[in-house]
Amino acid sequence: MAKFSRVEGINETLRIGVVPVFYHPDLEVAKKVVQACARAGLRLIEFTNRGDNAWRVFSDLVRHFTSTDPGVFLGAGSVVEAGEFSKITELGRRLIDWARLARSKSQPGGMQ
Repeated sequence: MAKFSRVEGINETLRIGVVPVFYHPDLEVAKKVVQACARAGLRLIEFTNRGDNAWRVFSDLVRHFTSTDPGVFLGAGSVVEAGEFSKITELGRRLIDWARLARSKSQPGGMQ
């Protein structure tokens, strides 16, 4: 899976205009959601940290798409506990809030 810089992620978000945000507890369903998004040209996808086992599904998704479709960028959102943060960042993924980042980039004085 590609490792985008923060600016690349923001620019891609602004280019496509939308970032799919989802959660599903079943890994196979989650894989299908990510595959469908990628086929539609939405290669930046946020997996929300909603379920008890979300980090495990997320880590399995990262492993799967690293080998099968390296152009997909998965980020994790809604991470509020330090333990969850550590688990996800150990996977090498960034925590994302694409809407906030895109707003900051598009406003005067925002990210460059």
